[in-house]
Amino acid sequence: MVKNVVSAVSILVAGLVFTLSIPSLSIAQYVSPDFVDLAKKLKPTVVNIRTAKIIKPKQRMQRPRTQSPFDNFFEDFFGQHDQMPQQRPRREQSLGTG
Repeated sequence: MVKNVVSAVSILVAGLVFTLSIPSLSIAQYVSPDFVDLAKKLKPTVVNIRTAKIIKPKQRMQRPRTQSPFDNFFEDFFGQHDQMPQQRPRREQSLGTG
């Protein structure tokens, strides 16, 4: 008995969903998916696109401690092993118009 009621309700719901979807299918045929018609109507148009994101610093590779003749050369440019400054996150922005 319960199975019959569940089956009947399922069939009714499926029929209702199908019936309601038919008008939306016919409307979808007239809508341009690539907005060509809309762009022709609104020409000339200017858009402004702006983006921003936070760039996280990458982990720095540690130079191995060696007794190399180049250690003094590298310390002149990069500082000693323990004195390397930490990088902070930075904000990157872009802007475009057209």
